[in-house]
This record gives sequence, structure tokens and C-alpha cells, in this order.
Amino acid sequence: MKKLLGILVLGLLLSGNAYAENVNIGTAVSCDSDAIILPDKVKKVLMETEMTQCAMPFGVLIAADKKMNKDYVNLLASIVAEFLDQNRDGIPDDPKLHEILKNWKIAWLAMPTSPKKWEKKQIPKISKHLGYNMIAPKWWMGNKKQTKAMLVEEAFHLITQFGLSKAYPKKFGVENWESTIAKETKLAACKWWQHPENSCKKKNKGGCKHPNCDVTEFFQQVVILRAGMKPGWYGIGFPKNKKKLEKSLSNEMKELLDDNRYHIINKPLQFDYYK
Repeated sequence: MKKLLGILVLGLLLSGNAYAENVNIGTAVSCDSDAIILPDKVKKVLMETEMTQCAMPFGVLIAADKKMNKDYVNLLASIVAEFLDQNRDGIPDDPKLHEILKNWKIAWLAMPTSPKKWEKKQIPKISKHLGYNMIAPKWWMGNKKQTKAMLVEEAFHLITQFGLSKAYPKKFGVENWESTIAKETKLAACKWWQHPENSCKKKNKGGCKHPNCDVTEFFQQVVILRAGMKPGWYGIGFPKNKKKLEKSLSNEMKELLDDNRYHIINKPLQFDYYK
């Protein structure tokens, strides 16, 4: 049923402020649909601001502008679902991670189509009701290949910054430089990794100097390339193939990535979870 319809609603809304309990909606529907498990006031603000297309892969909220191509909403939902359920048994692989990510009060994925509309009319109202918005906007899209890579990146950023980082801060924390992945970023810095907005000559200078940016970006490129895919872009000096990356990574980092307890992807996504 899940594969055919892309919509499974197994639980009920427990209270007016509850987040999605056991919902798996992989096909874009109207945000005011009964299938979307959100409080009425949240649905109302989404509809009023024209963020009218919603999906909730395993309860993770995706909301898109009415002008966003529905196929891209569905693709993003598929990507999120595949990250969370790699063995495709219909159940998220990591219950602890899933419990955090399905809470739209913490974070959600937004797909706006106009920067001006988003900044002036949409997010000022929506931010009063929802958590941090991880955007996958139309103005970052290019051809199909570029768009797919961007959607993978933003979905994984959400999972890292607001899921893994909170569930396992000693391993995946991005709010300081103490976690395993943060220390790895430091080790690579100015040797085989540099975010283009940061400076190696002037340390602690740049638009992505905070670990919640620098570490999140670095980790995404490491995981995606190591899984056999190509990142949408490469940091300065970053290896262009898996073999070179493996030589660059520390043993501690490789052991973490291979630890089955954390379900970090190790093969390419298929992009067909709900088909």
C-alpha cells in the first residue's frame, strides 16, 4: 500500500499541538488535507501564505509554494524517506533519530519559489508556528541533475543539523568543535577542505565559520561521496573520488561512518522510495 499510494496514516493526532505521530505521506497533497497531521492554525498559515503543497515522509514536514513543481516535492519526500529507511521495511531505521526529525517544532523542509515572497510574506508568518526552516528553494535549482543533488544536500543537512547532532552530540554535534565530525572538519581544514566562504589566511573569518555551517557542509560532502554519489559542489581541495577521500579520512571517522548503529548511508540513493 505504501509503495502504491505513497500515503499511509497509521496514527492519530494526540492533541492540538502534537506533531506527526505515525504518518508517512510521500506524495504532495494540499496542506489543509486531513492526511496532513498538523494543528489547524499551522495548516491555516501555510495555506494563507501560499505554501500549499505538503508531504510528510515518516512525519518529517515538507511544505512547498503552490508554484513549486510537484515532482520536486515528491522527489524530496522520497529522498528523506530513503535516508531514514534504508532497508525499506516501512520503518525508520533509527527510532531515536526519527523521533526528533518528525517534530516540526524543531525543524522542517521548505520549498519556496520566490526570494522576495519568502522573505517578506511567507517566513515572517510561518516562523511563528514552525521551527527552523531548512530551505530547498526554486532559485537554487538548475537542470535535473543539479536539482537532485541540491535536494539530497538539503535533506541531509536537516538530518545532520537537527537530527544526528541532537541525538548523538558527541559523535555528530555541530554546535561546537568537540564532536567526532567537528574534529574531523578541523583536521581537514585548509589541507583538503575549505568552505569557499571561509578564509584560511584569516582564521575564524568567513560566512560559514560556525560549526553548524562548516561541519554540516563538510560532513554532507564526505557522506555523499563515500556513498558513491557526487555532491552538488565540492569544497576547496576536497577529493573528487572515493579512493582519495578514504586516504584523507582518519580511522576514527571511517569507523564512525561504518558503525551500523547510526545508519549512515553507504551506497547511492535510488530515488524511488514511493514508486
